Amino acid sequence: MKLYAYLLLFVVRETLACNLTASEARQQWKANMEPFEDECIRKTGTKREIIDGFYDHGIMSDDPSWKCFHECVGSKEHIFTSTGSIITENVVKNFACVDAALVKKCFPTSGPDACERAYLAVKCANDNLEK
Repeated sequence: MKLYAYLLLFVVRETLACNLTASEARQQWKANMEPFEDECIRKTGTKREIIDGFYDHGIMSDDPSWKCFHECVGSKEHIFTSTGSIITENVVKNFACVDAALVKKCFPTSGPDACERAYLAVKCANDNLEK
């Protein structure tokens, strides 16, 4: 009975979590990122205008610092292992409207570097919000 209740809660949570506009989902992503924002800005040199452009308007800059900003935040949120692999459960838990299928689709397992992989993952997830 407990398992059934848990599964029902999970399905309801997932259904409600993805019943958001793209803008609302990005705002939830922003709320998750905020505890690490200042530290990752210092580490990467990303301009706040780039960050706000994405979370407030969906504008995805290709600035190299922005790419590394995603890697920094992802590491802080325990989205990536120390070797750069994705922890699917943490992505699904921390990001509205992202499920395991989207993680599999969007999170590259290889690429030129960790910053580029993190950027491509966020870009793909954001692009899929629009659909």
